[in-house]
Amino acid sequence: MGDPRNELTIKDAILKAAEQVGEDGTGKDGIIGYFRRLAKNDPKSFLALVRSLPPGNSAQPTDAFKEYETPEEALEALRKEGLILMPPDVGKRSL
Repeated sequence: MGDPRNELTIKDAILKAAEQVGEDGTGKDGIIGYFRRLAKNDPKSFLALVRSLPPGNSAQPTDAFKEYETPEEALEALRKEGLILMPPDVGKRSL
């Protein structure tokens, strides 16, 4: 084995590999690009990764997140991605 100070942890190696692969396989947009590609191509794995984040993660938002004008618009986007199974009229029902 080499000098332990020069060895990557498994976590560091995973993050470095994701950064090198990027969105297009050649490093485009680094780690953000990699996670964007993962979210598009394998949403189940991406959501499992998101669920594995520790609660209260206070990381600053990036421009990779879209802001929605209304809750209905956000629900529709989730529905289109298959992330929510609520019928479209649920948010419009009055109590």
